[in-house]
Amino acid sequence: DAHRKDLGEYEEFLVFSLNSLSSKLIEKSLRTLLRYEDRSSMWFSVEARTPFSDDINLIELQMRIPSVYKIRNGWSKFLLRNAVRGILPQEIVWRRDKKGFLTPEKEWILDRWNYFEDIIFSEREFFDPEKVLQFKFQLLNESSLWRFINIGLWKKVFF
Repeated sequence: DAHRKDLGEYEEFLVFSLNSLSSKLIEKSLRTLLRYEDRSSMWFSVEARTPFSDDINLIELQMRIPSVYKIRNGWSKFLLRNAVRGILPQEIVWRRDKKGFLTPEKEWILDRWNYFEDIIFSEREFFDPEKVLQFKFQLLNESSLWRFINIGLWKKVFF
């Protein structure tokens, strides 16, 4: 197939890379990610589902599948997408954007802006608060403003 031909001599390397990446994810990160997901969803009273994360047979099967079936023609999850064709609408099967549940982060920040502004202005050791506020709405749209607020909160709590 065309995908294999494009990889040429690098196909083995790609298979090794994807499988080793999957292995590292499962061995090192999955437990941590699931713990974060659990705590975050409980904190915000959201019932989150991770339906395939505890099925060891499915995980082992995924590890044995060659990478050419996982990524093809720029599409990730290629085998899964094909498996649900005809079951799910095409616009869902072939969409590229990732949809999770969204938090109303902007509203939270803007509703308590005076409090957060004080926190941002109290921090001068790690960043320039005037610069942060100059780009307030751009940072808010990129969800980066929350990082500056967290640095200020961290410093306020621990120092």
